Amino acid sequence: MIFSKSKYKIFIIDEVHMLSTQAFNALLKTIEEPPAHVIFILATTETHKLPLTIISRCQRFSFKKIGYDIMMKRLKKICEEEKTKVDKDVLERVINKSDGCLRDAESLLGQILSLNLKSIGIKDAGLILPTSNASIILQFLEHILQKETKPAIELLQQLTDEGANLEQFAYDFIEILRLMMILQTDPTKNIKVDYSEKDAKKIKKLATEISVPNLIKMIESAVLRRVEIKSSPIPQLPLELFVVQFTSQPTLKSPSQGETKQCNNETMEPSPRNENLLPTEQSHATNDRQKNNNNETIIEKIKDKVTSFAHKKALKTTLEEIKTKWSELIDKIAAENHSLGFILKMSEARKVEDGVLYISVPYSFHKDKLEESKTIKIMDNHFEKCFAEKINYRCQISPANPSSDETPSQPDPELKELAADFGGEVIG
Repeated sequence: MIFSKSKYKIFIIDEVHMLSTQAFNALLKTIEEPPAHVIFILATTETHKLPLTIISRCQRFSFKKIGYDIMMKRLKKICEEEKTKVDKDVLERVINKSDGCLRDAESLLGQILSLNLKSIGIKDAGLILPTSNASIILQFLEHILQKETKPAIELLQQLTDEGANLEQFAYDFIEILRLMMILQTDPTKNIKVDYSEKDAKKIKKLATEISVPNLIKMIESAVLRRVEIKSSPIPQLPLELFVVQFTSQPTLKSPSQGETKQCNNETMEPSPRNENLLPTEQSHATNDRQKNNNNETIIEKIKDKVTSFAHKKALKTTLEEIKTKWSELIDKIAAENHSLGFILKMSEARKVEDGVLYISVPYSFHKDKLEESKTIKIMDNHFEKCFAEKINYRCQISPANPSSDETPSQPDPELKELAADFGGEVIG
């Protein structure tokens, strides 16, 4: 027979958030009125999943990650007790891999000490620990920032040959990039908790050498590449693609490093669609945009002329009559469509030419609005009510002030210019 002499009985429920609603309800009564000699410890990493009725009846203790210095001191003490000399680099790698958890750090160190060697170096620890660490990741990142494609790919191949876990390497790489992003918003942040003093200094230095937009692109791309490692026929291929992608870009450095390109004394921002193109491809893309712009100009000219010829008939209503009733017309349209009336109040009836009324507007979006099919129907309706005839109109953006009685020369110079653009001429 076993007699318990302890003053308290302690019940630890690990991962308590996994309990069902019914289990929580059954536990609630016991937690509300526990026996004086019983202590319940509910452990969880996902507090938000616990019912409020449970949380409100417990004392809450949140455990934080253990800092670098405290963990290093503890690991050195264990090594002294075991009478084994372990290199500082090995202990730093253990700390980085433990992610602030002393239990994991002690477990890793225990595996290393099981080698039964009097002195354990970085090569010996490589049999137990994954080969990726902060120093290698920072070396990899420096190769990318310096656009050293070959050394970066060779480093990846070396890790692969040594049997490194590339998924873990990619995760550690993303973590450092994230830390650099945070440092750009808060340069005073203390990062010695997770990294040695030497690595922390280098991370802070690299954080100042890359622009925020490019850092964000690198993080987004690295996250996607890490996911691709599992399904890739060649494990290192996604990371190699990442290297080539960013070492082939014109620049990754921040403007403070003197890499900003300027044109006409203004900072040039790369087009989102062309920023990852090679220089030759960017040149072709620029030429294509220029051709498209020229084509759009010609199409606009054709549209104007075709409309002009299609509606070329004399109007009974004169420009003076339109201007006289312009305010009255706007008021009636505003009563039906307030936004349309607002646009027309900013516009002006400029001239009547070839049976078309030309309306001057201050902005291009006003022109687009007035030329919508829905708007044209509203305008046609009110024109017929006010002037007893249909008046076709076109919009011009802040044109010169031509007189209403201006008569175009024959043949029309614009028509001649349009014909010349197509290699023809006006013959009648």
